[in-house]
Amino acid sequence: MKKTFLVLVMGFFILSAGVSAWGADVTQQLYFTVKTTLTENATYNFRFSLWDDDTVGSGTMVWSEEKSLKLKGTKIITYLGDTTPLDGIDFSQQY
Repeated sequence: MKKTFLVLVMGFFILSAGVSAWGADVTQQLYFTVKTTLTENATYNFRFSLWDDDTVGSGTMVWSEEKSLKLKGTKIITYLGDTTPLDGIDFSQQY
């Protein structure tokens, strides 16, 4: 009786873990924050991009997005990928 109950309980946990793993998609966004020299609390337009080379003026842009952000203080805080999805970006590469 104890073995049967244990098997049923273990089966329930295995099945429930599998169902919850299939339940939601992974959000592909990057949290980004940086200190800026902008001091006025206003709305600014920013362009964010990822490039395959760290040398300015060379390489290929692999992703970009533009967005308006309201600054509060001297930090830019946003999620990259919430405007233009990061789908198809191979993050095993360095950008």
